[in-house]
Amino acid sequence: MEQYNKHFRNSNSRSDFKSGKNNLEWEKLKKPNKPLSEYYADKEKLLLPEQYAYEVAQKFKPISTSQLRKILSQVKIAKSEAESGRFKEAKNKLFALLPLTAYNVGRCKKSERQKMNPLYLFLKENLKPETLQTEKDIFLFDELFTSIIAYHKYLKGE
Repeated sequence: MEQYNKHFRNSNSRSDFKSGKNNLEWEKLKKPNKPLSEYYADKEKLLLPEQYAYEVAQKFKPISTSQLRKILSQVKIAKSEAESGRFKEAKNKLFALLPLTAYNVGRCKKSERQKMNPLYLFLKENLKPETLQTEKDIFLFDELFTSIIAYHKYLKGE
């Protein structure tokens, strides 16, 4: 978790997107290699202002709210599936976000891809078989992504 916070505090989001440095920095980050409920166990470092969800929202600032809300609606459907005891279906719903997001990045004009790619990289890091082991992991991802959207909306209003 410290790697995430250290990275975000040292980067300049506008110039990173334009120069392409942002994508390289995202790819260098340590990827969660255990269930999300364990990896992001410290909710203080995850959800409070100036912490991980807030910092990710800053990286997503160039992305439209409607694009993020489309993904959030699928995350909510997956959460509902998990609450109904259909964990495998919920997990598959989240995995389906990866090709959908890759398609959305790919259909962007080349100049716009740098804005969308951090979203794909974030999803790719967090939605893997080893990170989604139980319903708790799906609930945590829902909480994280919902917080990112909330901070994104706040930052867009600044």
